[in-house]
Amino acid sequence: MSFYKYITEESRTDSNELKNTMEEVVLKLKKHNTDEIKPGILLGMIQSGKTRAFTGIIAKCFDEGYDLTIIFTKNSVALVEQTIKRLRSEFRRPVEASRLYIWDVIKLQEGQLTGYILREKNIIIVKKEQKNLNALEVLFNDIQELKNKKILIVDDEADQASVSFATDKSKPDGFDLGSVSKSISKLRAKLKKGASFLQVTATPYSLYLQPEHGKINFEEYSPQRPVFTELLRPHDAYIGGEYYFEKSLDLASPASYMHVQVDKEELKTLNFVGQTNRYDYDQRLKDNLLNTKNLKVSDHPY
Repeated sequence: MSFYKYITEESRTDSNELKNTMEEVVLKLKKHNTDEIKPGILLGMIQSGKTRAFTGIIAKCFDEGYDLTIIFTKNSVALVEQTIKRLRSEFRRPVEASRLYIWDVIKLQEGQLTGYILREKNIIIVKKEQKNLNALEVLFNDIQELKNKKILIVDDEADQASVSFATDKSKPDGFDLGSVSKSISKLRAKLKKGASFLQVTATPYSLYLQPEHGKINFEEYSPQRPVFTELLRPHDAYIGGEYYFEKSLDLASPASYMHVQVDKEELKTLNFVGQTNRYDYDQRLKDNLLNTKNLKVSDHPY
């Protein structure tokens, strides 16, 4: 079974443009050294389908001989659970066939990654916070076989925690690397052999503006400037910043209705302050919300 064909043609239906983008990223990951020194970048606007894209990239990498994917995600339990649920849904058949295993690093128990499981494909989700990073480090210390795997690292929301500095007046230049940055850099050094590194972001500015040298206070840090950037173009129906902030200025566009200023009289209608019986007033307002003369929406044809 081809993981990539399953994802793009059976689990979901991907456009040719999206397929081209995902395939181009994988080609560049194979071509360039994107380990701990210079990452690759998948750059896409907010809510433009970056998770969908990097899921397809993971599938393609599995077909190309990668054994393990580590996904660094934002420091949110809900987001980790959402990511795992989505991956298990999109990779449903490979998961059910025991060809792919998806793990939360903090919930991994000793002995779960058996020799049999390690011969199949694995995805490990890691929150970008110290406890999770420590758990990942322990995992690679305890299971030496992991270091020999061909690994893809996906750093989601890359500039959130991957590049961080803390004020430290004891340092000569007044800055110290954030603890998460140190841990990720340390892990990258461990995974240098057989590892590719892809960062996914909508706001990459800090990644491109870093200096060329790789040391602060004699400590190595990363990422430095990306070795490649692949743009993820949104679909035709995408609604984002351009729609809200540029097209909204065009009075002939539906976007011009996105922002409507509420006048003071309308605000008074929705204000409970001073009402003697708030519950009764609240109920009357709800019952008459669409036909009250005090709200402009009452003139809406719907």
